[in-house]
Amino acid sequence: MCVCRERGDPERLYAGQWRRALERGCAEELNGGGVWSEPGGLVDNCVIVSNTAPNTSSGGGGGAYGGRLVNCTISSNLACLGAGARSCVLSNCTLVANGTIGYGHGGGAAGATLYSCVLTNNSTAAYGSGGGAYQSLLFNCVVAGNSTTSRGGGATGSGGGTASCTNNNCILSGNVSG
Repeated sequence: MCVCRERGDPERLYAGQWRRALERGCAEELNGGGVWSEPGGLVDNCVIVSNTAPNTSSGGGGGAYGGRLVNCTISSNLACLGAGARSCVLSNCTLVANGTIGYGHGGGAAGATLYSCVLTNNSTAAYGSGGGAYQSLLFNCVVAGNSTTSRGGGATGSGGGTASCTNNNCILSGNVSG
């Protein structure tokens, strides 16, 4: 079950699991297939798996959109932008096997700030950028085994690991672009 709260009411979700939670009845239906949160919301110690945000350039965060996620596993989610997480702050999270749809960017995360996270086996499709992360800030993260079908490689351009990101003290290994 996924919870939608009124604006201004920070939510704290913990020790839970959501599957296919797209139909939440929230006005923010284009974002956050699994979890949608206000900026002050906290999602702690959760597994967010097999969710989808709509395939539009405005939609994103197949697993999670907004708020702060701590000690979470975000896996097998789909979205056009930030298949795992979009516009979130993540700490000690694992983002694995998330993938963009359409011409999407950021298989693992997009527009996010990540601290001590592991991003692995995430991907973009059809000319997407940033198999692991796109337009994000990464600190002390491991980005490994991610891929993109676009051009470039590693940590620059349309990288299989990250694209248009700032990587601080990160390990990027085995990412593929092409």
